[in-house]
Amino acid sequence: MIVEVGEVGAAGLFEGAVGNDRFELVAWWEAKNASAGPAAGGTVVEVSGRGFRFDVNYSCTFEAANATGNATEGDVFSTREVQVLDHTRLVCVTPFWDAPAQLTLLELDELGLSGGRRRLEINASKEEDETVEAREWRFGEGVRSVLPSRAPASGGVALVVGAFGLSTYMGSANYTVVFSTLDVPEEALAEAADADSNSTAAIVVEAVSPNELELVSPSWGSSRATVARLNIFIFHESTSLETVDGDTLVFSFDGQWSARTPSAGPSEAGTRVTISGAGFSEEASSGYACRFVDADNATRAVDSEVVEWLNHTEIVCVTREWPFEQALTNLSVSFDGAEMVYSGAEPAEFYFVNSWSELDVSVGTAAGGTALNISGAGFDSEVDYECVFTGWDTAWRAASNATVVSINEVACVTPHWNATAEETVVSIESSGGAAAYTGEDVNGSYFTFTARWSLVQPNPALAGGGVMVSVESVGLNMTGHYQCVWSLEPFFNDSIPTSGDDLATSALPTMYTTATVRNFELIECPGANWGYTQPAGNVS
Repeated sequence: MIVEVGEVGAAGLFEGAVGNDRFELVAWWEAKNASAGPAAGGTVVEVSGRGFRFDVNYSCTFEAANATGNATEGDVFSTREVQVLDHTRLVCVTPFWDAPAQLTLLELDELGLSGGRRRLEINASKEEDETVEAREWRFGEGVRSVLPSRAPASGGVALVVGAFGLSTYMGSANYTVVFSTLDVPEEALAEAADADSNSTAAIVVEAVSPNELELVSPSWGSSRATVARLNIFIFHESTSLETVDGDTLVFSFDGQWSARTPSAGPSEAGTRVTISGAGFSEEASSGYACRFVDADNATRAVDSEVVEWLNHTEIVCVTREWPFEQALTNLSVSFDGAEMVYSGAEPAEFYFVNSWSELDVSVGTAAGGTALNISGAGFDSEVDYECVFTGWDTAWRAASNATVVSINEVACVTPHWNATAEETVVSIESSGGAAAYTGEDVNGSYFTFTARWSLVQPNPALAGGGVMVSVESVGLNMTGHYQCVWSLEPFFNDSIPTSGDDLATSALPTMYTTATVRNFELIECPGANWGYTQPAGNVS
């Protein structure tokens, strides 16, 4: 505002004194309502003074200052976000201070229409130290965010902490980043000094920019459990940095897995697959799941029946039945629906193989022909299977073709067993290998071939004896001792006389002759000299 001083003459004309007859009234300021704020900017500062005008634009400028409150040739940042409230008050919003946090001096400028700038003076009636104090504004350092906000518990992931005002000056650029389950920063920092702490881990890093900290996430899961929420505290020396809103950064360490044992198992339910990794949580064990997806058909998939927590580095997934043909599957492990990172050197795969657990018949003659139904899982109708019988004592093998009835059943007929009758181990085999036996009964995979005889020649034979009689049989023991027993009535195994005394006391007319084993399927014995009046009716 321009003011002229003078007097009005008789003619009504304004007559000013010669020389100093004009002066200008300008705005000035004297105080502000705050003296510090985050270097992130955005702090609303109210400035009081006199002569502020609504038709004039103003700016607030912050200039770096030294410890004595004198401006330096350092950083300068201005803002034009200034609003006049009335002739005695205006507000300005602090700019983003893109430099290390420090003390600055506030200056107010009046902006002219032609682009000129006029600095407003501070109240001249103030003492010098009061003037400096009124102008001082300290930008503080703080943090914004951490990206990514979750990482595998095994560590090694590059993290960036977004920040503002960080110190990059040599000797003062070290920051301590503390990951902790504790909620109090100072307690977390103290706990970080314990190398064996199971609740806190810390890393010391150097700020190379006022706006970022770069670090690598520490290993968390080897001795600590994952938790849904961790706090990240950033310390510059002993001062904990906060966000603009005073919040604490949060972070999650995810369990990570790298191996599974075994890598294959039966299609029937119940295989215990051990998952090795880091960061598994006992408290949150119900949140884990294993999923098996057919490598060639993603529509075929099953989840684990249950997951058991063993320790921070191991969980066990118990498989459900694989309700399809045997298949190679891709295995994934998730926590609360989020897939965990797999870092293993081998593909994350699990092979569901044919399996069986029950025979409906366990005994049959060595002649073969006994029908068997085998219950299991994963059988493929396009695959050729065999029922293979291996002798427990002799290792003799015999096989017969099997028919796939369904995914859960095959059927076969026992083969002719051209060897000594014995207990055998049953296996279901194909070109892909043997199906796994998963029965709870360890003897459930055994089938016993029994010996038998079927035809006597010649028949009839002379009662006077002297005729060699051939008995067709199966499953004979080449080193066994056999007798041909001649009797009017058939004997059962537990009633056949085996000695002279037995024969003497037998109620039936009975005789016996010693037999000779010619091979697994033929016995020869001399016909008995039948001394009874009744003809012999049976040979045993």
